[in-house]
Amino acid sequence: MYMMERKSININNFPAQGAVGVFIGIAAAFIIMLLCSFFGSGIVYFTHLPESSLHVMAIIVNIFALGAGGFISARKAGNRGLIRGLTVGFMILLLMLAIGSVTLPELALKAGYCLPAAALGGVCGIKIE
Repeated sequence: MYMMERKSININNFPAQGAVGVFIGIAAAFIIMLLCSFFGSGIVYFTHLPESSLHVMAIIVNIFALGAGGFISARKAGNRGLIRGLTVGFMILLLMLAIGSVTLPELALKAGYCLPAAALGGVCGIKIE
């Protein structure tokens, strides 16, 4: 009797797996941004740090959160870390634009740190075991 050979299905080959990874990365980056922003605001409120330090703190929090979001996205998808990270960075950049009013120089600054941070996180998500 002839038996048919079963083929295993690699779930990483499906495009939906990459989209799920990107959405998880976006959600993770957004949650990390919110938590770190609340923590940073509490530090400024309960210490003698000037409120002018919040702008620099927000940039540092965004870079950290976008790197983590890109990392998580690439790790979840399992492939194409650069593309997954850039997608997370671009989508978070669009969310920042939709939520707040941004001028052209601010947009250039945000794009200058959002995209590289998320892309680096995505590459590290694939390369680090």
